Amino acid sequence: MAVTLFYLITGGLWILFSDRLLSLFVSAPPVLTFMQTIKGWFYVAITGGLLYVILRRWALEQERSLLLERSLRSIDDALIREKSLEEILGAVCDTVIGIGYPMCWLGLVEPDLAVRPVACRGLAPAALDRLQVSWEEVSSRRISRGTVNGTDEYLVYQDLQESGGHAPWLEEVRRLGYRSCASLPLRIHGRVLGVLNVGHRKRGAFSPHRLHTLMTIAQQATTVLYSARRREAFERLDYQHRLILNSVGDGILGVNREGIITFANRAVMEITRYDFNELFGQDLYEFLHPLKWNGTPCPREECKIFSAIKNGEVAREDDGLFWKKDGTALPVEVTTAPIAEGDEVNGAVVVFKDISERKRYERQLAYLANHDPLTGLYNRYRFEEEVSAILSRMRSRGISGAMFFLDVDGFRSLNETLGHRAGDEIIVALAGVLKGMLHPGDILARPGSDEFVIFIIDEGHTRAGELASDILDAVRQNVITVKGQLVGVTVSIGLAFFPEHGLSVEDLLSRAEMAMYRAKEKGRNQFYIFRPDETILQGVEHRLSWEKHPPGFRAGSLFTVFSTHTGPAPGGNPQLRGATAPAGRKGGNHPARCLSGYCRALWFDLRYRPLGGEACHPTYSFVAGAG
Repeated sequence: MAVTLFYLITGGLWILFSDRLLSLFVSAPPVLTFMQTIKGWFYVAITGGLLYVILRRWALEQERSLLLERSLRSIDDALIREKSLEEILGAVCDTVIGIGYPMCWLGLVEPDLAVRPVACRGLAPAALDRLQVSWEEVSSRRISRGTVNGTDEYLVYQDLQESGGHAPWLEEVRRLGYRSCASLPLRIHGRVLGVLNVGHRKRGAFSPHRLHTLMTIAQQATTVLYSARRREAFERLDYQHRLILNSVGDGILGVNREGIITFANRAVMEITRYDFNELFGQDLYEFLHPLKWNGTPCPREECKIFSAIKNGEVAREDDGLFWKKDGTALPVEVTTAPIAEGDEVNGAVVVFKDISERKRYERQLAYLANHDPLTGLYNRYRFEEEVSAILSRMRSRGISGAMFFLDVDGFRSLNETLGHRAGDEIIVALAGVLKGMLHPGDILARPGSDEFVIFIIDEGHTRAGELASDILDAVRQNVITVKGQLVGVTVSIGLAFFPEHGLSVEDLLSRAEMAMYRAKEKGRNQFYIFRPDETILQGVEHRLSWEKHPPGFRAGSLFTVFSTHTGPAPGGNPQLRGATAPAGRKGGNHPARCLSGYCRALWFDLRYRPLGGEACHPTYSFVAGAG
């Protein structure tokens, strides 16, 4: 460039003063002609030199512009590719190196105002570690001591040897042989994010044009740094949100407005056994929610998940159903909340809870509510429910049936002798015998400790007697080992026929129980058919007895039962207004228990009246029910 300038200046002087010089020293025409020719060539040369300088400068500017554009594009590319912050700032340093500066380092301002070097070129890592730069509040503006000392734009040291700066990092730069340096703050929204530091081994390496280029790079670096930090902040926030969502025990699904799965937390994978890649992009309805409990398809318009998206309202389903990867049903409790942007619903969040354990407990409770836990047979409640339904159909069709009431003979003695566990084993064995003797459609239940009831459909009552005899024989022959002893039991059976002896379950059970006690009176281990001509009073007198004498009573004392019952007595007998029974008989039951087998829902008072004296015991009131 200097040679070109010398050439242009010399040529210009020659053109201006050549005519005068030639007229003083040369007068021959040929020589003047020759000199005029040379002067013309000088015109051409000077014009060409000027054009060369202009074109060369333009070419250099274009080259710098293209280089700067490529460098800035590389910075943007690093951001677009979501590279780390160190890689992005390294791309900024590469841009500075690419425009002709051998040293560059970039530091970030930390919350404690220290400047932490992040990326560098032209400095060894050990030298970078020795840099110590702090950021302080000076004259109402943030500056970097030793970096930006007097301007918000930049700081330039054109000659470090003559500079008065003594910051530690300047000393390190001088020691490494750099003669000039510049520092430019990375500022956005009035806040300095970091500092770009550039060095050169020549003095005066920072012309205004080059400073403008560096400021352009610093501005781009600021934008990229701000974007990268925001991206990292969003990534950290997204990670925290995912960590929270993955820590939740309930399954959380995100779906778009078409029901396509866009998000699933860890619990979804653990519950359904699907991998995230298998769930992502799938239709929630087709993939997890296609069928009802009975196996029939669940119409999309009935799906509460899609109704929530369609109507923009929260939908809850307490008894939903999803399907696992292995094809097993998954009972769930589902809550669907629409995701709305303004007035437009763009999707929904589906939160579901695995309620398999709750369903298991519900099934267990339902089973226990209807079954005897020891034998697995129906309990009294379920038995009456089942038989009531059958009786309704039988009444309309004129079909007959039979009710059996079985009671184990001497069971109390067995319990007292062998223990209750042995008694349970006997009951379980007896239940097995009975189940093996019944036909499909027969109903067997255990309403009490040593009692069993059976109802069968029996046209013409041809099967009841035969079945009762078979049961007696089977029970008698069934000997079990309990605590090393062979134990056999017998049963007494009472029979009542439908519709002759009653039209309801309660009536049939009451009369069958009455017949069972008649079988025990006649010697046990036999069956007895209810006879309507037998009076209720006979049964009452048999059962109204005490295990122990009431205090203050002597053997032979009588107590009177006064009843407010006004309806007809069971079996068509006269109304029961009162009854007397000896108070000292052994082996009986409580009076309330005694009457319960014969009269339902009777209010009665017991007044204990010793013969020949006044009442010596308070009046007691009881309610007796069937059973």
